[in-house]
Parts: sequence; C-alpha cells; structure tokens
Amino acid sequence: MIIKHTYLQDQGFTIRTIVSNALSGIKDAFPEIPYQYCQFHQLQRIKHLLTTNPRLSASKELKALAHQLTQSSRLDFQKSLEKWEQKWKDFLQEKSYGEDGKWHFTHRRTRSAFYSLKRNLNALFTFENFPVDQVPRTNNAIEALNSVLKMRLRLYRGLSKEK
Repeated sequence: MIIKHTYLQDQGFTIRTIVSNALSGIKDAFPEIPYQYCQFHQLQRIKHLLTTNPRLSASKELKALAHQLTQSSRLDFQKSLEKWEQKWKDFLQEKSYGEDGKWHFTHRRTRSAFYSLKRNLNALFTFENFPVDQVPRTNNAIEALNSVLKMRLRLYRGLSKEK
C-alpha cells in the first residue's frame, strides 16, 4: 500500500523533513519534502565497500575522510572530498583487462565508495538548512524504537503480520 503524504496530513501529521537510510522510494514519493540521508547508513555503505581495514592508501584515506562526515559541515566535507578526488584522480581512472578481454576499473570498490559520498553529498547535510536540533543527522532514534518493537513482536509468537 502506497501512503501519500496527503493521507498522513489528513490524519493530522505534518511532514517537515524525512530522515531515511535509503535514497530511493521514499525520497521519490515525497519530492517536495526536504530529505536527509542518514549519515550512519552512509558510513555503513563506505565500511561495506572499503572493509574495516582497507589495504590501499587511497581507500584508507577515503575511509578516514568518511569518518569525518558526522563532525563536518557540508562545505568542509565537500572541500575535503574534492581534495581527495584531485589527489587520487589517476588512481580512480586505472583500468584492467579481464580474462574476456574487456576492461573494467581496477579499484571498483574505492570508486563506488567515493561516488557514493559524492552523489549523496546534498542529502547528507539537509539538516544544516534547519534550526539546530530540528532535523537529526541520522535516523537512529526511530531505528532504536523499531528494534524494540520487532523484539517484542518476536516474543509474541501468536501474532500474525496482519495483526
């Protein structure tokens, strides 16, 4: 079931912003509402791509830069990201040939991590456009509530998904 924000407004809700852990779907459903991409989930994406202990210098630097996300302003983070991109420009463009004779980018995971940060940059700092503490950087508060609800529902085994 797709819920339009007019339905929610009819129920007395006012949606000022959306803080979410995914960019597709909900952002598209509410294009006129400011969207904040959860910084924690962005960092999880970087960790997934670069691993906990990256071996390559470029990946190590990018991971360290990503961890500055939660303490940075958009402008500072963007400058740091651009500086990293300039330093590692040639590295990002390196290509290798596979057994089938076709080329691919050699450092795909580092490229993916970098372009994820670059692509999501605007949505990662939406909170800066609002008064302090009005829009959170992460959706951790609701995630914590959801985990408690999920745990309680698991304890009550007779409850169906519909109920």
